Amino acid sequence: MATQFRSPAQRLARRQLRTPRRVSASEDRTLISPLDKRRASVRIGYGLMYLLLALGALVVVIPLYWLFIDGFKNSNELYVLPPSWWPQDPQWNGWGDNNFVHAWQNAQLDVHLRNSLVLVGGSVVLQALVSVTAAYSLSKLRPAFSNIILAFFFATLLVPPVTYIVAQYIDINNLGLGNDNWMFLGVLLPEAASAFNLYILKSFFDDLPEEILDAARIDGANALDTLLRIVLPMSKAVLAVITILTIMASWKDFLWPYVVMAGSQDQQPLMVSLYYDWNNRAGAILSDNVMFAAFFLVAIPPVILFLIFQRQILRGISLSGLTG
Repeated sequence: MATQFRSPAQRLARRQLRTPRRVSASEDRTLISPLDKRRASVRIGYGLMYLLLALGALVVVIPLYWLFIDGFKNSNELYVLPPSWWPQDPQWNGWGDNNFVHAWQNAQLDVHLRNSLVLVGGSVVLQALVSVTAAYSLSKLRPAFSNIILAFFFATLLVPPVTYIVAQYIDINNLGLGNDNWMFLGVLLPEAASAFNLYILKSFFDDLPEEILDAARIDGANALDTLLRIVLPMSKAVLAVITILTIMASWKDFLWPYVVMAGSQDQQPLMVSLYYDWNNRAGAILSDNVMFAAFFLVAIPPVILFLIFQRQILRGISLSGLTG
C-alpha cells in the first residue's frame, strides 16, 4: 500500500488535531470556559458587561475632563448653555501664562500642598503604628477580653464621625492641640486609629500560618521580633492597601481640618484652602476658570497614585491568605 504524501502544513494540522490544545493561564483563571464563550448568549452577556464598565468609566472620567477644559475657558464661556465640550477661545499663552500657572501661584498651591503632604505622611505613620500593632495583638497575642475590645472597635463603624466632632474638638482644645504650634498634631491624633483598617489587617493576620509563628518562637524570637521579621514581610500586599486607603482618606479629608484649622490660613491643607478661595473669589484675584484649573491640579495626584498602585490595591483587597 502506497504511503500517502502530505505536505508539511498538512502534517502540522494533523498533529494539532491529535494534540489537545494547551489552555493559557488567562483562560484557566477565567470564570467562564472557552467552550461557554462560543455561545451567543454568553457573548451577549460579555458585551453588556463591557458596555456597563465603559459607562462606569465615563462617569469617572467626564468630571475630570470637565475640570480640565474649564481651566482653559474664559469666565464668560463657563456658564454658556448648552455647554461646550471644548473651549472656543482657549486661555493658553504658553507655559508661563495660563490659568493653571495662575492657579498654582495665586492660590498658593505649593504652600498648601506641603501642608497636605505633612498631614498625609503623618496619617500613614500613625496608622502603621496603631493599626498594625493593634491588629497583631488582637489576632496573634490574644490579650484578655480581646473579643470585647474588638467589638468596641467595630461599633465605631456604626457611628457617623460628624456626631462626635464637637466632643472631639473640645478634647483637642483641652489637650492644647488647637493652637498654631500643635495644630497639625490636633488634626492627626484623632485619625491615628481606624476600625476599618484594623478589620482588614486582623482578617489578614488571622490567616497567617501559626506554624511559622511557632517556629519563630522556638528560635527565641519575641512578639516584636516576630512582628517585624516574620509578619510584616509576609503582609506587604495588605500593608500597601492600608497605605493607599490612608493616603486617599487623608488627601480628601475636609471637615476635620476645616474645624481645627479655621483660624490659621497658612497651615490649611489643599481642600480647606480651596474652599476658602472659592467662597472669597468675588473679592480675590482668582476667577472661576482659575479655580477650576486649581481643582483639576488637586485631583491629579490621587488619580496618578491609583493608576500606579492599582495592581497592589486589587491584589491586597482580594487576598484572604497566603498563596503558593
